[in-house]
Amino acid sequence: MKIDARSGRRSRTFFLDLYQVAVRIYDEYAGGLKANVTLLGQTKETSENGYAFFSAPAGEHEIVINYHGSILREPISVSDDVYLEVPLTTYHLDVYIVDDNGESLDGTVYITESFWGTEDGKAETIFMATPPVLVKVVSESRESIVEVDPRSKTEITVPIDIHGPKINNVDYKKTATGYEISSNIYDSGLYASGLDIEDFPPKIEYTITEQNEKKSERAASLVYQAGDVYSIDLTNIPDNSIIDYEIIAKDNQGNEAFY
Repeated sequence: MKIDARSGRRSRTFFLDLYQVAVRIYDEYAGGLKANVTLLGQTKETSENGYAFFSAPAGEHEIVINYHGSILREPISVSDDVYLEVPLTTYHLDVYIVDDNGESLDGTVYITESFWGTEDGKAETIFMATPPVLVKVVSESRESIVEVDPRSKTEITVPIDIHGPKINNVDYKKTATGYEISSNIYDSGLYASGLDIEDFPPKIEYTITEQNEKKSERAASLVYQAGDVYSIDLTNIPDNSIIDYEIIAKDNQGNEAFY
């Protein structure tokens, strides 16, 4: 016990009992692994044999293991000296990011709590997880998520579709009832996501300007014919009118194309 001379108050100093916490990190072959281990805000790197030593008071604590950016959390209960063995099953997975044409894209790869950047479209990942794992790839403001079993795969290719569909060979001709407009519309590429026919079928937006300069705006979906050909009949067009039109298509990744 001691007395604070400035206030005359008595105070007590308590000393907490500290216990030794020994942590060993090793792989599936019992070989020690180099990793960063954190306990109570103190981080230590394990030895060549996988050991790290700490002192901790009694209580419930958490050990955080960082192995090549992959995070594992282990709760521990301290009431005496603790020896904690943590076997790590680690996986190596090379992730390649490509666009819909198969060209390399740079981005970020996320697995569990860890992430890696790419170089020339490739990320070399090392992580701890319970298979299978979800691999999220983000590139060009788009993302793709795939499930992978790293026990059977050491590399994957994740495509990100960044190019819109093609609208080619647009043609029009006069018919008995108006004008027919046709076009080849398709989504090309090795990893193309395809036209979004269900939610956004190819459509045409057009403005009719009559001789008296009266304008009317209209829109309609194009009708699939065969192959990659779509067409539409524009009817009820006043004589000597001018038609300004735009054809719009979208793929399943949300990329749009205009003609």
